[in-house]
Formats: sequence, C-alpha cells, structure tokens
Amino acid sequence: MIDTRHPFGNESLFAPKQNLTLTASSSGTPNERGYYNPEGYRYSYTIPVYAHYENGTQVSISSEIEGSNRWLEGFDFAGQNRYSDAYSLTITGDPQGWMPAEGKVTAGQGGYREWQLNLTPTSGAGE
Repeated sequence: MIDTRHPFGNESLFAPKQNLTLTASSSGTPNERGYYNPEGYRYSYTIPVYAHYENGTQVSISSEIEGSNRWLEGFDFAGQNRYSDAYSLTITGDPQGWMPAEGKVTAGQGGYREWQLNLTPTSGAGE
C-alpha cells in the first residue's frame, strides 16, 4: 500500500525541495466508512532544474509523480486516495544552467478507511 497521507520520507518525491511551505490544508471529515479529505494538504516549494538550450528558445520543463490506492467494497462503493508531486518551469532567453522551478505537493487527498489511518512500515508484512 502506498502511504498517500504521509509521503515525505516514505514514497517517491522530487528532491531537493527548497522553501517547502504548507499552503492549504483541509481537516477532512469523519464518515461512516472512515475519513474523507477531498482537498488534502498542499505544499509549495522550489527545486533546482538544469537546462541548456539554444539562445532565444522557449523551453518548458515539467514532471509529475503520483501515487494512489484504489479499492472496491462490495458491489456499490469504490474508494481512492492519492498524493502527487509536480514541478514546472518555462524559460526564454540565454541558456541559464541551474534555475529554480516552482513545485507543489498534495498529500492525503481522498478517502481513508479506519485500517488505513494507523499504518506502520510493517503493515501487511505478515507480522
């Protein structure tokens, strides 16, 4: 299972992040199936990106990582939760070398069942 609630240090993310700042958070709401957070927690950051190109060329660089868990319960309910990490940079002019790209991370977005809220690194390892 992917740790979509707490991906920092647990899942694949771009690095090195600089100026990581929580920009929006939603406490979510408990419901009969567990916990639901439609917005998740959002962070902004900058990340160094290297680009070398012809003078006067417009260059767009972007990348995204996403992890999600999806499941079916019975015949009438499908659940999902996710995290994502993305950055982008658009530049024009002289070749620059290393430049700061703007990035954003969204974590803890979606539905979480009670059994997903207290996961440990050994959850599901047969212990």
